[in-house]
Amino acid sequence: MFAKKDRAFVGNPAGPGNWKNQVGKSVSKKRRIRCELVALGLGAVILFGLSSLRLLAAIQAPPPQPVPPGGSIQGGAGGVAQPSRGTTGQPAPPTGMPAPGGTPGAKPAPAPGTQPAPSPPPAKPPATPPAKKKVLPNPEEVSLRTNEPGGSVELHATFYPGSNGKESVPIILLHSWKGSRADFAPLVPGLHEKGHALLVPDLRGHGLSRRRIVASPRGLVTETLDAERFRPADFGAMVQYDLEAWKRFLLERNDAEALNIERLCVIGAEMGAGVALNWALLDWSWPQYPGMKQGQDVKALVLLSPQWNFRGLEVQRALNHPYISSTMSIMLIVGAGDSRALQDADRILGFLERARPGWDKLPGPARSLFFGKLNTSLQGTRLLGVQGLNVEEAISRFIELRLVKQDFPWRKRLTKEK
Repeated sequence: MFAKKDRAFVGNPAGPGNWKNQVGKSVSKKRRIRCELVALGLGAVILFGLSSLRLLAAIQAPPPQPVPPGGSIQGGAGGVAQPSRGTTGQPAPPTGMPAPGGTPGAKPAPAPGTQPAPSPPPAKPPATPPAKKKVLPNPEEVSLRTNEPGGSVELHATFYPGSNGKESVPIILLHSWKGSRADFAPLVPGLHEKGHALLVPDLRGHGLSRRRIVASPRGLVTETLDAERFRPADFGAMVQYDLEAWKRFLLERNDAEALNIERLCVIGAEMGAGVALNWALLDWSWPQYPGMKQGQDVKALVLLSPQWNFRGLEVQRALNHPYISSTMSIMLIVGAGDSRALQDADRILGFLERARPGWDKLPGPARSLFFGKLNTSLQGTRLLGVQGLNVEEAISRFIELRLVKQDFPWRKRLTKEK
């Protein structure tokens, strides 16, 4: 069947019998290889199946739960520890009250196959409502007529009612020559917020107070006042008639328990400072009778760039009055950059110092005289509203120290107390 030179014979001395055995060995080897190949194929199938199962499980698994505030990551079996009630994250229920949905303190078990829901964020504390701003009374436009020989002058002012009842400090603000009540705009809001009662008039011949009614043989005649033509008598009329008319207005408010006239303060600028000093002299010159109080109400003066003599309106007589020179609370403020204004202020200060030796060594609460020499050439109401000068704050502190914190009992003045 096979040629003699077949490989089964070549080099094989056993001859055909041994060829048969060789063939048997070859067949056995092929079977073994086939079995190994089959085994390798089965192993590959099994590995592929396991990988598919893992991939499917990874796709179907829910995402990991975030750690809520107050929780911690636990080891071992793993998972997120939820914050317990009574600790940071969720307030505990009141003692003795059952937990929602079960017995006291018990937590509901999560449904099979689901993750426990994270605790809600901690409740924010209720916001503190902002403090209500003090509601201030609205300003009032006031007009009145003076009572003087031969006629009257129609005066106009703005009145800012106080908010401290009968403890409100009344303050009259007097502008400079050719000025008006509008000049005090930077000062008024701060004083009004303190609860003080402010009266800001246009002095005669200024602002809206220019109409004079005079009796004549032809009847009442209206004249227009011009401050440019004022003589010393016209400035004296400001003191004697204008200020006395406005004080009558304040006395009526005093008896209505809207302010305390016993704490009266006058703020004057330049010409207005001279008017303030001269009216303080008049207020402290009324005769006193048993059971009847007249005047003596001005307790404090704020003088902005006061002038020794303005067109015949002098201040020396006022400075010679014992109460004004030694006892009345007075604040002087001047811009040192104007030599004339500084000279006048220093001269007035010298009169007051002679009656108050050592005044500048006294502590603030015991001091009744204050002098502010500012590094500016500005004067009068132009000192107000200037950043860095802080004049408004100084005036407010002066009034607080010398009027609000002093004992000036309120009393009725126009009518007797029952």
